[in-house]
Amino acid sequence: MVLPKSIRVLGFVSLLWFQSVLAFAQSGALAQLDGTVKDSSGAVIPDAKVTLQNTETDQIRTVLSSSEGQYVLPNLLPGVYQFIAEARGFATLRFDRVELTVGQKATINPQLQVRHLTAEVLVSAATPLIEPARTEQSQVVEEKRIEDLPINGRQFLDFVLLTPDVGTGRSDIGNEYMPGEPGQVDLSFMGLGETASLVTVDGADNTGREFGRSRSTPSQEAVREFRVVANSYTADQGPSAGGVINIVTKSGTNSLQGSVYYYLRNDALDAHNLLAPKGFDELRQNQFGTTLGGPLIKNKAFIFGNYEGQRRNESPFYSSTLLSNLADINAAKQTLGLSPEVLTGKIRKTDYDSFFVRNDTQLGKNLMALTYRLNDNRGTNIGAATGQLSAPSNFRNLKIRDQALAFNLNNQHFVQGLQSGSFPIRST
Repeated sequence: MVLPKSIRVLGFVSLLWFQSVLAFAQSGALAQLDGTVKDSSGAVIPDAKVTLQNTETDQIRTVLSSSEGQYVLPNLLPGVYQFIAEARGFATLRFDRVELTVGQKATINPQLQVRHLTAEVLVSAATPLIEPARTEQSQVVEEKRIEDLPINGRQFLDFVLLTPDVGTGRSDIGNEYMPGEPGQVDLSFMGLGETASLVTVDGADNTGREFGRSRSTPSQEAVREFRVVANSYTADQGPSAGGVINIVTKSGTNSLQGSVYYYLRNDALDAHNLLAPKGFDELRQNQFGTTLGGPLIKNKAFIFGNYEGQRRNESPFYSSTLLSNLADINAAKQTLGLSPEVLTGKIRKTDYDSFFVRNDTQLGKNLMALTYRLNDNRGTNIGAATGQLSAPSNFRNLKIRDQALAFNLNNQHFVQGLQSGSFPIRST
C-alpha cells in the first residue's frame, strides 16, 4: 500500500523533528569527560583502557585511547564516578571520586607510572576537574544546595536569582503584566524579557507555547541539580537570546530509597503581614509528597518516582485603591444595575497535584531514559489574567493540566564514532 504524499511528508517532517529534539536533549542535560593518557615522561600512551563506573548504579563505560593517547566519554549522566586508567606495562591509576555535573565538559589527563614501581596508584580524595573548552558564564546549583537553602513555596528555580544579572520578569510590573501558569517563575537575564530565556528538563525544551515561557517544572524533590548558563553559550544550548537553565531530574540507583515529607504554613504561626488589611490575612498552606527509587534489574534498569500535592487557602489581595473607594464603586455599580463588590467570605485556592516517574535502562551499548511528568493545577477566585484592579467581579477559576513525555537514547558506539570521525570507534 502506498501512503498519500501528504502523510509521507508529515511523517518525514516528524522524523526530522524527533531527531532534532533527541540530539538537543543529549547535548544540554549530560556531561562529557575527555583527556590524554601519558606516561611520566609526557609521552602519549595509545590503546590505554579508560573506564568510568557510576558509584550509584555500577554502570560502566569503557573506551580505548587513540594513537595520540586521546579518549572521549560523552553523554554521561551527572553523578559520582570512579575513574580507572590502565595500559600494558603501566600501573593502574584509579580515582575513587570524580563528580560530573549537568552540562559539564571536563578533562582528566591521567599520567601512568611504569608497573615495576607499583601495581596500582589510588587517589581516594575527590578529583578536581578542569573545563578548558568552556567559554560561557555559568554555575551549577547542586542537590545539596537545593535541599539546604531556605525557600518559601518550594519553587527551586528561585535559586536562579542568585546568579549575577538575573532578575524577575515583567509579570508583576504594572501594565507590563503577562499571564501565565500559577506559581510560574519569570526570569530576566541582563534586562531581557522572560520570553528570551530557555528552560530545559533532562535536555528537552520546556517552553509553553501559550505564553512563550517555561511550563511547570518537576517537584524540588525530583530534581538532582541544574545549571544556569547566563551568556556566551554555544549553539548546542538551544535557541535563546537570554539565559539557559538546564534541569536534570533524579534517577533510581542500586539501593532502594524513599522519603515522605510534609510542609505547613499557617497565619496562626506567621507574623502579621503589615500590608494586609485587617480580616484579609488568612493563610492555610499544606504541601506534602513522597519519593521512591531503586533498581528494577540491578546494574541494568532503575526507576524513580515522585508525587507532590498542595492545598492552599488564603485571603485574596485587595489594593488600597479598591478598599478606600469601595462605597463609591458599589454606588456607581448600583446605578448601572450591576451587582456590588462583596469582599468578605472570598477565599483564594491554589491547589495542585504533580506526578513524576523516570526509568533508566541499559541494553548492551544502548542507554535509554524515559520520563513522564503530570502537573494538575486548580485555582479558585484567582485574580484577573490581565492584571487589572483585582476585585471579586473579575475573579476567575482555572484548571491547567500539563503533561510531558521525554525519551533519550544514547548508543555508545554511534556517539563515540561521531566523536572520533569514524564509525565505530574501538571500545570494549
